[in-house]
Amino acid sequence: MTGQSASRGLIASSVAKKFVSGITGLALVGFVIVHLLGNLTLFAGAEAMNTYAHLLHTAGGGMVVYVFEAILLVFFLGHIVSGVQVWLSKRRARPVSMQYKVTGDAGATSRKTNSSLTMVYTGFLILAFTIFHLISFKFGPAEPQGYIAVHNGVEMRDIYRLVVEKFKNEYYTVGYVVMMGLLGWHLRHGIWSSFQSLGLSSAKAQPIVSVLAWLLAIALAVGFIFLPIYVYLFAVPG
Repeated sequence: MTGQSASRGLIASSVAKKFVSGITGLALVGFVIVHLLGNLTLFAGAEAMNTYAHLLHTAGGGMVVYVFEAILLVFFLGHIVSGVQVWLSKRRARPVSMQYKVTGDAGATSRKTNSSLTMVYTGFLILAFTIFHLISFKFGPAEPQGYIAVHNGVEMRDIYRLVVEKFKNEYYTVGYVVMMGLLGWHLRHGIWSSFQSLGLSSAKAQPIVSVLAWLLAIALAVGFIFLPIYVYLFAVPG
């Protein structure tokens, strides 16, 4: 009975980790979608982008964005910890001889693809990029450094100027494009896996969910990739 109880405990723990990974993963996908939509204001020009960013950071006296960022941080940390735990559990359960075997797609049920097998690696690369991205933009030069814009009589941070300056640098743009490609690669399996972990995909619906995950991952990656390329080729400081 003790052995059975331990086995049930391990299964329950594994299910809980996958659930946390799935729910936090979908929450982060939602954030990525909203973030891309917000970034699209760039195409409307400096006033639209600066005003949008200003409204985000001044809503509720500035408290709304801090609450949102705190929640986002919890989801981010939860996804990292649970994802690594699930990955380690799978490695421990896999025979040593199989850990070095090259594996292709194992079928509709497991979706064991190159994308799924590299999830933890692409995840850490995306984490490193996110930190670098925050340093560049959120904690980058602002009003004290002269990045000031005035729209409709309101003084605000000139985030449009900063974005254009960053993406006019070919090294930054190439790096950004590569990382957004990796994001799409990560999301390709991650979206499908999240639905599986949360029990939102039946066996019959798996092929459909897989295709939709593919399409959403491609759409997000292409959307983020197009932005720096557009800025590099056409945009001018506002």
